[in-house]
Amino acid sequence: MTKNIYIYLLLGFLYTSDFIPDNNSTLNYIQVFFKWPQIENIEYYLVNIYKNENVYQFNSPYNSILIEDLFDWNNEYSWSVCGIDNSNNPIFCHDSNFFFD
Repeated sequence: MTKNIYIYLLLGFLYTSDFIPDNNSTLNYIQVFFKWPQIENIEYYLVNIYKNENVYQFNSPYNSILIEDLFDWNNEYSWSVCGIDNSNNPIFCHDSNFFFD
């Protein structure tokens, strides 16, 4: 399993898009690697994933994260990322992106 994580990370860093997964993309896997442009002067990133009427939140110290065990086939998702400062306030939030799994 660790080997798969490294492969996803390597592929993500080699990929040239600012956002992974690309907006309006269709995926055929349930372990999803997310990547976004850096936000300066933050403590951590807050990743929000919207599935149906549910919101799932993940923290990451980096501008990428691999999320497992959340995604199901034949669903639509949206996701957004905010940079959070040391007082737990958002500094900047990227626009939402969408994907299908």
